[in-house]
Amino acid sequence: MRVGIVLFLMLLLSSACRHSTPPRTAPATAAGTRPSPRTQAECAACNGVWGQHGLAQVASCLCRTSDGGKPCRTHSDCQGKCVAGEIVDREVVEAGPPPKGYFIGHCTDFDPVFGCMRMIEQTGPGRLDELPPMLCID
Repeated sequence: MRVGIVLFLMLLLSSACRHSTPPRTAPATAAGTRPSPRTQAECAACNGVWGQHGLAQVASCLCRTSDGGKPCRTHSDCQGKCVAGEIVDREVVEAGPPPKGYFIGHCTDFDPVFGCMRMIEQTGPGRLDELPPMLCID
């Protein structure tokens, strides 16, 4: 009886070993996003700026966005990021309290971005009594 169980387990394990693991592929990019250029020539194709950016000690590309400066209310309004200016405008859709609605910002000129800024990452109406968080990206 034990020999039968051992043979069954060996057969089960050997059949599992015959199935190969599918090759790993690069993660798919989200719809509407582009892969980061890896060379100066690829950077030129996105009208980007090639050089050292942020804290990295290697050259990389900042691609120019097609909607830089356009007003935005949610992160999905922009090719890059939606950021608030020094004075944060608001669009109230519910008087509250607290008032709810959208912060109004502008789309960044480049993607990715570096530095400290108020990122507007909401996806729908939110509380307007607290400013968007200040994030620093290097």
